[in-house]
Amino acid sequence: MPASSFRSFCLFSTIKVQYFLFLFSIFIFIRLDHSLKQFFSQLQEQHDWDLGRVNCIVADLAEQEVHTVAALKECWEELKSKLGMTFVMKKIVEMSLQ
Repeated sequence: MPASSFRSFCLFSTIKVQYFLFLFSIFIFIRLDHSLKQFFSQLQEQHDWDLGRVNCIVADLAEQEVHTVAALKECWEELKSKLGMTFVMKKIVEMSLQ
């Protein structure tokens, strides 16, 4: 294997490992009995989301009588279009709820 191909392979492997660790860090601490405040606070810290936006999302969910991660997981499909979240935020929440 030529040296340039080996370097490309190593770089690609490193990126795959970093991506895996990133995804693992999202999932490892999420528990279904956590409050939504805990859940979104954790995601806000990991992804540097705007705290005001996160607080509005939690307040909107509280108005909908959704208070736990389990409840959010149960009704996510019907609620996600009603929340003030970006596409990326929705995808991260969806991945975290799986």
